[in-house]
Amino acid sequence: WMVPVSISTTKSPSTAVKTLLLDQKETTITIDNVTPDEWVKLNPGTVGFYRTQYSSEMLDRLLPAIKDQSLPPRDRLGIQNDLFALAKSGVASTVDILRVMEAFVNESNYTVWMDLSANIASLNTLLSGTDCYPNFKLFVQDLFSIVGERLGWEPKDG
Repeated sequence: WMVPVSISTTKSPSTAVKTLLLDQKETTITIDNVTPDEWVKLNPGTVGFYRTQYSSEMLDRLLPAIKDQSLPPRDRLGIQNDLFALAKSGVASTVDILRVMEAFVNESNYTVWMDLSANIASLNTLLSGTDCYPNFKLFVQDLFSIVGERLGWEPKDG
């Protein structure tokens, strides 16, 4: 398989700074002018048909861009969707899922919320009946509190 890979960075969140065709099992890529505290994201726009697994350290660098929404919505959606899929397959850590979920507290995009909600519902089903379920419910309530306050519970005119 040949896989087209593009990469964005903190300085260029919406545009690929590097594009290549992966034609072997693995390769090493060097991205110029990226400092250790900046993030690097594969598959900007989430247009490639593949999952991306980030190390915990790389996820840590992406969290502020998710939280302040400087990362585009499709990329925010893609990161959490890939992470949930990888965790379901036993490849990624559920600890990483919870850390990434926390970063969505300020999320304002409907599509991102819908996908995140579906993934949370799946996790809810897995955790129901376990000792950690009450803590998980509180965690999810906190996560949804800001969007709940913004939207409210009463119907609005128009």
